[in-house]
Amino acid sequence: MNKKWVVLLILITHILAVSINPALAAPGEGNFIPCVIKSNVKEVNNSFYKVCKGDTLWGISQTLNVELESLMSTNGLNAGTVLKIGQSIIIPGNGANYHLLKKGDTFWSIASAYGISVKELQGLNQGKNPSKLKIGDRLIIPAGTKRIASANTESSRGFLISRMYAWPLLGTITSYYGWRKSGFHHGLDIAGKTNTTIKAAAAGKVSFAGYKAIYGRTVIIDHANGEQTLYAHANKTMVKAGQKVERGEAIATVGSTGRTTGPHLHFEIRKGDKTFNPLEYL
Repeated sequence: MNKKWVVLLILITHILAVSINPALAAPGEGNFIPCVIKSNVKEVNNSFYKVCKGDTLWGISQTLNVELESLMSTNGLNAGTVLKIGQSIIIPGNGANYHLLKKGDTFWSIASAYGISVKELQGLNQGKNPSKLKIGDRLIIPAGTKRIASANTESSRGFLISRMYAWPLLGTITSYYGWRKSGFHHGLDIAGKTNTTIKAAAAGKVSFAGYKAIYGRTVIIDHANGEQTLYAHANKTMVKAGQKVERGEAIATVGSTGRTTGPHLHFEIRKGDKTFNPLEYL
């Protein structure tokens, strides 16, 4: 066949392919979400997000209204994953999100946490036996559904957190609440530069300000209804036991005292002998 006709045939084939599937003209770019995202984005289907400087999995999940556990499960990530600038993150969509099963989860507790009925949850997960759930399994959650703030959800032991707390420090979350290789992590780790100010998450009375094993220099504040917040690994404490503090008041500075690999704040929310996931109350 004449060389000119071969070239022409290839060109026509390419044009037809692009017209049928425009994504072929720019592979991988047509469904990417830019770094700057409007906060009113409610649902994204079959999309990717390019990681920008300062991004965290939690921040991306909140901006795109996607369940954090679903985001991690879909991308094979975990709470300790370090995101890289330019990395492509799959945004769960296509009609469903996922809940990654943790210790103590039941169909009832999961349905309650997302504000759906047990019957609806079972209908979406007919292959799952409610009496044989395994840690790490995924349950399908209806599209667009998000976990209800736990301030409105009572725990299985009857405890109830009654307030929403202010962020004690703004920074990158380096370790989340929950199970990790070394055991259960009872708080939230937020990285920060040494001597950055740590603020009280709510008004209350300081019940402890001093040194604790593992925690290092620590401040504990008592709040109403028996609730407490704990701020650990401080370089310096700025309050004393018995002192009353207001929400947003400086109480300590970021440090790396105690058992730690670098300067950060370990923040806990407690009630009685139980701890709670700070991300659900901030």
